[in-house]
Amino acid sequence: MPTFKHGDVSLYYEEYGSGYPLLLFAPGGMRSSIEFWSKSPFDPTRELASDFRVIAMDQRNAGKSSAPISASDG
Repeated sequence: MPTFKHGDVSLYYEEYGSGYPLLLFAPGGMRSSIEFWSKSPFDPTRELASDFRVIAMDQRNAGKSSAPISASDG
């Protein structure tokens, strides 16, 4: 399971294709996760992977990503 870790933050990501890297941020705010793309009409993890290295990530505390959160966080 590929993850980026920094302190207590653990961000899950997946890579598709090869070439110039594109980082995807799925819509959905705090619920933004990689699985969103497979349910949308345009799935960049599929459509762009033939020409780019597509990196999709679960936002903090969405999907398989985690991080501390407190009442003072915006």
